[in-house]
Amino acid sequence: MSVVVFVNVGDTPWARVTVPANAEYCLRHGYSLDVRRMTYDQALASQDVILDLLATFDLVWAIDADCLITNHRNRIEDVPGLGDDCTVCEEGMPWLSWQRLNCGSMVWRATNGSRRLLRTMRDARHEWLDRARFPYWTQSWLAEHAQRFADCLTILPPRAINSVSWTQHGGGTTWQPGDLVFHPCCHPPEDREAVLSAKLQEVVL
Repeated sequence: MSVVVFVNVGDTPWARVTVPANAEYCLRHGYSLDVRRMTYDQALASQDVILDLLATFDLVWAIDADCLITNHRNRIEDVPGLGDDCTVCEEGMPWLSWQRLNCGSMVWRATNGSRRLLRTMRDARHEWLDRARFPYWTQSWLAEHAQRFADCLTILPPRAINSVSWTQHGGGTTWQPGDLVFHPCCHPPEDREAVLSAKLQEVVL
């Protein structure tokens, strides 16, 4: 199986921590790593980029720049419950329970179902750009339309492929030692690089 880990680093300083560590994971398993420097708006509209990658690879693992792979022993394609088409995790933040999904880590297989979902997301740009209705853009849009894509969208529990961490409302985390991904998506940007650097000490090699 050919696998690529796709990440947009933008101009984020924490990519200095995550990209080298995640590259080691890719080398260990013979995966490719596709790192791009896009603006946030470009990243939101990266469905065509993933579609292009699916023309070459059997599986595309798209992760945010602040996602640190913390268990290098586990291959992404071997994650229990991984769907046949597209897979995403539930959000897992109790203070953000109305926001069902976290799209910071998504697995796309080279299937017609994945391609159909990506094209539909791309073509719905005029909808999900309405932040009053979809405060987290594509993520909010996908959460609202999840039932519509039940045949090709697998939603796994928190921690399966995306363990999140936050500081709001007293702080918390779904991450536990041995989890595949640590994702401090709701930490202040000025703290994120330090938080990720500290977590390097707990990476399972």
